[in-house]
Amino acid sequence: MADILTSLNPLRWIEAPSTELDSQVTQSLFPMFQRLAAAGAETAKILQVALLRRVQVMCDTHSTRQGKLFTEAERLAESLREVHGNGNLGHAWAEYLRDASERAILCMDLLRQRGDIFLEHEAAGCPPVFFCDYETVMDGNDLPLKSNYVLLRMIPPQGVNVDDTKRPFIIICPRAGHSPGVGGHKEDSQVGVAFREGHPVYLVSFRREPEGGQYLSNVTYAEAAFVREVMRLHPLARLPVVVGNCQAGWATLLMVATNLDLAGPIILNGSPVTPTSGNIGENTLRYMAGLFGGAWITMFLSDLGGGIFDGAHLERRCHRVLLPCYSASRTCLASHRSSM
Repeated sequence: MADILTSLNPLRWIEAPSTELDSQVTQSLFPMFQRLAAAGAETAKILQVALLRRVQVMCDTHSTRQGKLFTEAERLAESLREVHGNGNLGHAWAEYLRDASERAILCMDLLRQRGDIFLEHEAAGCPPVFFCDYETVMDGNDLPLKSNYVLLRMIPPQGVNVDDTKRPFIIICPRAGHSPGVGGHKEDSQVGVAFREGHPVYLVSFRREPEGGQYLSNVTYAEAAFVREVMRLHPLARLPVVVGNCQAGWATLLMVATNLDLAGPIILNGSPVTPTSGNIGENTLRYMAGLFGGAWITMFLSDLGGGIFDGAHLERRCHRVLLPCYSASRTCLASHRSSM
């Protein structure tokens, strides 16, 4: 043991001859380089197999599509020959142009209406759009760690009865280019389904612009405070069900992992937490995440945005960047349905 401690003494390295120091460094680094080379070779082999299988899948898919395209083209040519033989080709062409013109005008008018609605919504401060009324319970801007997130209590529509002793639902909206009310836009939604079962429903919404100096930790802090407030409002109910949609699913995992007292049932919709799942060559996310993922992309985009990361970047990237999460925290609603 004394010899080992002596060999690890930095002062001895300074005093040691250069040949002895080079030998010790080589002996310690060479196994590490060997392990790195072996891991790199294995990764390259997996990527090569994945690429070959992906190319095979692409070729098979395009071959099938090409066959369908040729069949449809032959059917179209046969129909044109039949119309031409009946002498109705000119009339059919005129009807097609009339129909196309009418559809183009209707499309432009629809775009105009959508633009007017967008301007009216912007002028109103971009409030969340729900099929039912709501009231604000907590505002993240009032917390010590400020954020632009807000806890809303969804008011049941007429004819819907809610039991406050049932397990409440907390639906967290995604922040990846989505609107702040994606879980309750219409009656047949997460909010509506929970209402039909008689559960109290809360929704975590957000304002478009973050607060000054806001980080993801601020959001985690606010969401944990929201869950505790819902628990306080329903003392006779079980722990709330927290539903995280898309990016909010990863945020939910961070909140639960850092606040163990809130570990009730959680539901993650569209939030893959296992980057290596799937089949090689078919599910490309399992290796795309390793090649094009990492924290540097979000940091780079934040720098380009002057310190603000625009959630729309996540939507445009189609979630090809998988955020690191805790797969052990996944919970299925079905396993808790009997206890709700």
